[in-house]
Amino acid sequence: MASSIFRIVFNAFTAPGVLVSNAIQEAADERYGVPYGRLAVWGKLDRDAVVENRNSLSQVARVLGPNEEPREGEHVKQFVDYEALDEYQDMFAAVLGPFFAMTGIAMLLFAVFSVLRITGVVNNSVLLWWAGVYPGFAAAVHALPKPGATIALWTRTEGLTGVASAVFVPIVGTAYVLNGARVIWVSLFYAFFLFWLVSTLFGLPL
Repeated sequence: MASSIFRIVFNAFTAPGVLVSNAIQEAADERYGVPYGRLAVWGKLDRDAVVENRNSLSQVARVLGPNEEPREGEHVKQFVDYEALDEYQDMFAAVLGPFFAMTGIAMLLFAVFSVLRITGVVNNSVLLWWAGVYPGFAAAVHALPKPGATIALWTRTEGLTGVASAVFVPIVGTAYVLNGARVIWVSLFYAFFLFWLVSTLFGLPL
């Protein structure tokens, strides 16, 4: 309960990052034609407690076929079905494309802040520091991909062979490991890492 409340407060505090992340994810889903699946749910389903992919959802609800109707007493909920994509490249782009985009945005915003530090616009004022860091921070903490989508992508990636395996397994595997420990602290660490990286590139201390 406490963790759920903390996450709600955290998301409200970093709302610009949430909005941009959701907008980019929706654009990617539309660009690569990610379909919606349908769940037949009996009673109340706590979506926050379930990893959002077909395999996990099928353990707590009934996944409906294309022409299948819910039974009496069931109600239908939709979910984004990345596993329904036929092409691996489309699945990879839809799942990890937004991660790369949000990372790029965060680094760009941190770079702008670094330039402001170098030019003396930002001094030792705590308020100015936070105002400069906040945009990049809000983007960075919402950069990591969706856990359910990442798990689905990793399952598909495990079947690759040859050059494709050598290229994609390390990338997707890293995302999979990060999502295995998907807590706010991981997102905070990632934001700090990007800030440190950009500051280092500009030759600035933290």
